[in-house]
Amino acid sequence: MSSPSAESAPKLAIVGFADGHLREAPFGQDGWTLWGINRLHTLHEGPWHAWYNLHDLERFHGQDQEHLSFLKHFPGPVFLRPDDIGKFDIPNQVPFPISEVLKRFGRYFNNTISYLIAFAIMQDPSDIGVYGVDMAQDALLNAEYSNQRPSCEYFLGIAAGLGIRE
Repeated sequence: MSSPSAESAPKLAIVGFADGHLREAPFGQDGWTLWGINRLHTLHEGPWHAWYNLHDLERFHGQDQEHLSFLKHFPGPVFLRPDDIGKFDIPNQVPFPISEVLKRFGRYFNNTISYLIAFAIMQDPSDIGVYGVDMAQDALLNAEYSNQRPSCEYFLGIAAGLGIRE
């Protein structure tokens, strides 16, 4: 795969919850498409271009009327796990193409961000920015993020190897 031309390729920003650099995302900057995840809408209004909730929606957010209302009224695509499609009244729901992602990249996934980095690579962008995602290695969050960080680093390495700017 050749690296994309800067003039024609999208710039994709994957935005997470980490306070330290969430607000450094290119909000309102020309040429950037911003992807939000889960309940990030409660921390920042965007503007968002696509939304991703790859958790089991019923299990994690089934009783969360605020979140479900956000997803229902989100004007762009709302990517959900394929088995969540049709379970909730979300007009712009789109099945996340997990089969295609796994076919291309194998099975080294254990978190939403690594799936999104891989999916972003498939869009052939000029840039992938990751903001609000620090995968902290401190003692408090070590159990979750110490297992997730290598997967994200792996896919960012693939992106860099393909000439996608970070």
